[in-house]
This record gives sequence, C-alpha cells and structure tokens, in this order.
Amino acid sequence: MLWPALRRRRPSRPGRLAHRGDQRRCLSAAATMRFGSAAASTDDGADPSDDVLSELVEQLHGQLDGQPPDMLLFFNASSPSAPVHGRDVAQQLRQACAARWPEGCDPVVLGSSWGCGAPGTGAIGGAPASGGCEELQESAALSLLGASLPRVRVLPFHAEPEHDGLPTLRGGSWADLALLPEAEAPHIILFTDPSQFGLGRYSDTILRYFDNALPFSTKVGGLVPGGGLISLDSDGGDTAVSTRGVGGAPRLQHRSSHSL
Repeated sequence: MLWPALRRRRPSRPGRLAHRGDQRRCLSAAATMRFGSAAASTDDGADPSDDVLSELVEQLHGQLDGQPPDMLLFFNASSPSAPVHGRDVAQQLRQACAARWPEGCDPVVLGSSWGCGAPGTGAIGGAPASGGCEELQESAALSLLGASLPRVRVLPFHAEPEHDGLPTLRGGSWADLALLPEAEAPHIILFTDPSQFGLGRYSDTILRYFDNALPFSTKVGGLVPGGGLISLDSDGGDTAVSTRGVGGAPRLQHRSSHSL
C-alpha cells in the first residue's frame, strides 16, 4: 500500500508568475496530459499473470485515450510464500505495454514489490469514474498508475541506503536542472524504504538535498512497506535497477530554449 506523501514543498516566494507566453504553453501541455489507474488481485500466484497485466494495461489504454504512457508507477503486494522481484514486474509491464502499443511505448517504470503478509499491506487503485478506487488488503494484488506526459522528460534516479548526497540521475544532471529558471523547475516524485533510511534521515537529509539543489521544485512521494524493493526500469530495459534506498524521477517540461 502506498503510504501518504510525507511532504509537499513549494517555492517559498509566492506571487512570481512565469511569462504569459510560458503560461499559455504550460496550460496547453497540461490540457493534453492524461492519467489512469487500475488494480487487480493476482490470486497469490508467484507472478502477476499475463491476463492480469493485459487487463490492467487495457484499462490504462482506455483512461489515457489510447495514448501510450510515458511513466508507470506500480505497487505489487506479492504472496509471502512466493515473493516477486520488482524488476520482474517492471519488465512484465513493459512487455504488456509493447504488445498493447506496438507502434511504440517506452515508459519509465517505477515501483515496489513486497510480501503482503504484514497486517495492513495491500494495494489501492482503479479509475474514479468506475466507482472509486479498489482496496485490496492482505492479499496478493497489483496496482498500476499510468501517465501520458506530452512535452515532458522523465529522468529516473536511485540511491542505495549508504549513499550520501543527491541520488544517481539517469539521462541528465542535477547541475543542469538547478540552472533552470523558476518557471521551468522540475517536479519530483520519490519513494524510500523506511526500514533502511529511517523517517528522520528521509525527512531531514534526503529532502534537504533536494531543497538545496532545487528550491522551486515540488517534491511528493511516500514510503514503501519495510523490506520492499524500489525498482526502476527505463531506456527500453537497458537501465534496470533495484534498491532498498531511494528511487524516483524528476518530471521536466520541454522548452525550446533549454535542452539537457
């Protein structure tokens, strides 16, 4: 189950607006962004079946109006007797998306997989229009969130528990992101395993790194259940890592005047 976001930090200087032309471009891009959510029981199997994955991806296809996702977030509560590695789920999702969007679909996949034996663990998901989110507790289940993000780059990052400083960023540099003007600051999603970092370090150290480097960025995220691996898969599967530390991605709006 995805725990509530720990913090949401916004710029401390209110009232500053982007240039009106930038505002129009932002509104135009935001109008075409699409999001979808789905969840299903995996019947205590060792792996989510192809049928389950195909059904979840099909639900996303409808909610995204047929557009391929640029980012997938998954949360997999697997059977404690047959735990599933997060990288396996990420690769299965990538294959299911490639089959549904044969014209091309290469999302950044971020998620976590853990044993569902602990009380209160599970998965939540589903389209609000279909009657609200479905909560599947204390049983093997998979929830999936997909986002179609035109004119946006998603750059995954990760860090092991012993890492000090900003996490390793794939496909860009924190220095380049820090030099972007306030109106173009990236927004960041990140997750951590509290059993490794501890709530104090997560709050006081990891977020402080991001706040110092990117003070105008919004940071959202949460905790994965203890013992759950945070998995990243991107670049067509060429970049696939798992960590018990921190994982996430900044979302960067494309601009004609800046390229990373």
